[in-house]
Amino acid sequence: MTKININLQDHEVDAPGDTPLLWVLRDVVGLTGTKFGCGIGQCGACTVHLDGQPIRSCVTPLVLAVQPDDPTILGSIAQVFWYQGRYELAVEYMSRSLDRSPGYVMAQLFSSALWLYLDEVERAERALVTARGLLGDEPILDANEALLWAKRGDEGRALDALARAAQDKRSLGHDHHANHHAAAAYAVLGRREEAVEQLRIASHSGLPNHPLFAKDPHFASLQDVPAMQQLMAELAQSDAAYRAEFGRSR
Repeated sequence: MTKININLQDHEVDAPGDTPLLWVLRDVVGLTGTKFGCGIGQCGACTVHLDGQPIRSCVTPLVLAVQPDDPTILGSIAQVFWYQGRYELAVEYMSRSLDRSPGYVMAQLFSSALWLYLDEVERAERALVTARGLLGDEPILDANEALLWAKRGDEGRALDALARAAQDKRSLGHDHHANHHAAAAYAVLGRREEAVEQLRIASHSGLPNHPLFAKDPHFASLQDVPAMQQLMAELAQSDAAYRAEFGRSR
């Protein structure tokens, strides 16, 4: 049971922490004045106030309503939205995480890459400079830098950053994220075989994420590459097995 205060009244609700707040309010607590609209946090029909701030309850999980200032939860939600291809929401939650804890390592590692998914190159560069100042020599940041230079059309600097990302050095995060971002940089540069190889490495080292790779806009140019088709077929099989085992559909 989770305790939540709504309109100055405490309620105990029996719902998983990732349940959208909208459905907790409507189906569990019975406050049907909160409306469902688009389901993707755009139309505003589901807006409620959390600690005085308007939020979109259809995309806000229960756990965030209970612990709204926890940077780890905010960062984790950002990563979920990223994997769903909902980049604006991912940036919003990652920014909120950094507002509450500027030194939170995971948010610093991913913030610059997320801005690049919105093609906000200048903001990505500022985020990268900040992260470098805090975290120093870091392969995930090297890969993010490579993607930045690739988007600016500077192949030389992009390849230099990719070479640094590939060096044998310890990451503060998981190496597969560096491989994923490096694949994006290679794809933007038009080096498709190298992009697929980085994705294969990522998938074999902890990121066998078929939905993420399928939705990533940087990989649209890889869809006719035979090695990519084979990789995605393999990942689709493992994804189906995960869904069958854990009984979840996203």
